[in-house]
Amino acid sequence: MTPQQQNELIAELLRRQQEQPAVVAPPAQPIAQPVAPSRPRRASGSAYTAGLYKAALLVALALVAGLWYLGGVFTLATLASWGLPVMAWGLLAWLIPLGITALEIGTLAGRARLPMLWLIWAAVLAFDIATSAIGLLDWAHGRKLFTLVFSSTDGTSAAICGLVGIAIALVPEPTARALLKELLS
Repeated sequence: MTPQQQNELIAELLRRQQEQPAVVAPPAQPIAQPVAPSRPRRASGSAYTAGLYKAALLVALALVAGLWYLGGVFTLATLASWGLPVMAWGLLAWLIPLGITALEIGTLAGRARLPMLWLIWAAVLAFDIATSAIGLLDWAHGRKLFTLVFSSTDGTSAAICGLVGIAIALVPEPTARALLKELLS
């Protein structure tokens, strides 16, 4: 076959191909999925969910505030047992737990740029943990939890109150800050 014949054959094949209708695949039929019966949706579902979320945040904030209040009560009770006349001060005595909170938040070690602020934060936090744990131990003395009767001389009682004192000192401030940020966003 000569090159000219090959070119004519190729041209003829291209012409025939263009004359034929294009082969198009039929559109794919979707596979029917079984549909479960559903409840009718609420028109304001997102508003309802957002409102419920905000209510849950408020409840969590109230619980954290209660935990902070307990820490303040235990701290003031400890200071009173040490001879400080905090009960005579009335509401002014609450400046002590507020001051502890302000120092813990204001000198938070993760944000402190000066090493001295880290020491202040650690000292205030240790004081907060100790006074909360001691106040809780004094309050729990003689009370029963499951099979344990709390005693101020028992190591287990002191350890439990120490762990709760750590939680009382560490949890409220950062949790309240995160909850408020979420509530106000």
